[in-house]
Amino acid sequence: MVDRYVVQARIAKIREYVALLRHIRSMTDERRFTGDPLTYGNAERYLQLAIQSVLDISNHVVADLGLGLPADSKELFVLLAKRKIVSTRLAKKLTSMAGFRNLLVHDLIPALAWIRDLRRRPTRPNRRADRSFGPAANHEPT
Repeated sequence: MVDRYVVQARIAKIREYVALLRHIRSMTDERRFTGDPLTYGNAERYLQLAIQSVLDISNHVVADLGLGLPADSKELFVLLAKRKIVSTRLAKKLTSMAGFRNLLVHDLIPALAWIRDLRRRPTRPNRRADRSFGPAANHEPT
């Protein structure tokens, strides 16, 4: 059985990290953000931790429900979608998010390039289009 206290604790951490990211965003403009490694480094770290918390919750649910042992994050979210715990659309977004986390962890792409890429995208999401969380959409998470 899924331990709701484990899930609630991870959700609380996600909320904490998102609040910190919002605080960082409110403190500075893009020029100052991109020019200050301490600021963008902290943002990268909190984003990584928030994503890791989502992965932790997902792994906990899969393990507790006995859904199998996923080989990677993509399979993790496929298992959750098959059981209708998350939608297929959300599973794809979560897979992209996990891929971006891997890029952050392994320093494979400067987060600043990703942030600049976001500026070129529409600020209001198109609800009909399945949007990725960034350039990691084409990368398979490990």
